[in-house]
Amino acid sequence: MEVDMSVWTDNGKFDPANDSVDVAGNFNDWGGTPIWLDDSDGDTVYSGVIYGLVFPGDNIEYKFRINGSWNDATCEFPSGGPNRTFTVGNQDTTLFHYYNDDLPSSGIAGDDLLPKKYALHQNYPNPFNPTTTISFDLPKASDVNLTVYNLMGQQVMTLKNEKMNAGSYKIHVDASQLSSGVYFYRIQADGYVNYRKMTLLK
Repeated sequence: MEVDMSVWTDNGKFDPANDSVDVAGNFNDWGGTPIWLDDSDGDTVYSGVIYGLVFPGDNIEYKFRINGSWNDATCEFPSGGPNRTFTVGNQDTTLFHYYNDDLPSSGIAGDDLLPKKYALHQNYPNPFNPTTTISFDLPKASDVNLTVYNLMGQQVMTLKNEKMNAGSYKIHVDASQLSSGVYFYRIQADGYVNYRKMTLLK
């Protein structure tokens, strides 16, 4: 499982130096046996595994929490809000979420709010069927090429190939013409190159 804490970090609601993130669900007695997530590379995306706790066909429910607390000010979807749900399949799957479903802002911001560096974020939702959203940040105007590849390395979609102003962007992706499977999306913006993996489940 992965959860992106970037929005809560930027808003001052989460401090990576002092706060921690865990996942609580029906597979660990809703946090009775904590599963702490780790951000080993400092990109504000926290990850962990629940191997051995769930099995194919299981219908799981879960939420992410800050500091293992159900405090309404910090836990996801407070005051009895909906749980996240997923039916476990036969393949290993990475479930990616933005904390509390708070996505990065999109469009062009004022100079004081422009991104400080290039970034390519994990698509959301992931896995998806058949639509998802890819977000990326440009600290300056750049020639952007955003493409999707299959596991054979074949380019299957071109999402952007144009000059774009500085800002944070969200690109809607409709993969209804693609088959189920794992794909990679890649961004090249001037000298910046990065890619991430996404899973289409139909």
